[in-house]
Order: sequence, then structure tokens, then C-alpha cells
Amino acid sequence: SRAIELEPREVLAYDTLGFSLFLRGLQVAREGGDPGASWDESMAQLTRALELEPAYPWGHNDLALVHRWKGNHQREHGLDPRPEYEASGKHLRLALRTDPRYLFAHSNLAELHNSLGTYALSRGEDPSPDVERALEAGRGALALDG
Repeated sequence: SRAIELEPREVLAYDTLGFSLFLRGLQVAREGGDPGASWDESMAQLTRALELEPAYPWGHNDLALVHRWKGNHQREHGLDPRPEYEASGKHLRLALRTDPRYLFAHSNLAELHNSLGTYALSRGEDPSPDVERALEAGRGALALDG
């Protein structure tokens, strides 16, 4: 990206590029293609942003989104999504540790636990722990938004 060429230490440039690649991967997946290459490059750019600024909550949140959607895609194709979901949770917790009032991280944590609960249910397991965690994260988001 031109912005990165001009300012190779600009965190927002890496984050923006990474998020754009994530969105491209979503589009590829919705069209029935393999989003892997877009999502891998997205993760590389977001990781670079976090190398430059480890306490960057947007970068952690955006990287968490890529991991969750990658996990969802794996689940839809009969693969175990839990490693991706675990990575997503790690980055959401880091985002919230850095900025406890980051509304999108609370909301995305609720969505992550919804995905975990859905996966548990599909395997005949009890989704209750993840449902409770999703509700807790959702309440946290509502408290900030209200």
C-alpha cells in the first residue's frame, strides 16, 4: 500500500490494509471461494500493526475478527474452529485490557461466545457456558452504549 511505503511505521495504515483484506476474504467466502489467502495476508498486516504498537486495541479487535470468521468458515466446512476461536478470544481480551470501554470488543466477544455455543451445540455438547459468557459480554456492550 502507498501509505505504508510513505510511512512504514504508521500503525493505522497496517490496520486499515489488514481490515480491508479481511473484508475481501469475507466477499470471497460469500461467493463460494476460498478466503484463506486474503485472511492470511490480513493477519500478517494486523500482526505488523501490533508489532509496532502492542497496546493497540483496534488491531487486537480486528485480528480477533479475522480469527473468528476463519473459525466460522472452518466450522462450515467440517473442521474444528476452536483454535481460531481461542486466538480470537485472546485478542479480544487484550483489546479490552488495553481499553475496557472499547464497545466493539465487548460486542465481538459476545459474538465469539455465540459462535462457540453454536459449535458446542452442533457437537451435542452443552452450550450454556458460552451462552452465559455471550450474555455477559453483551451486557457489557450495552452498559457502554446506554
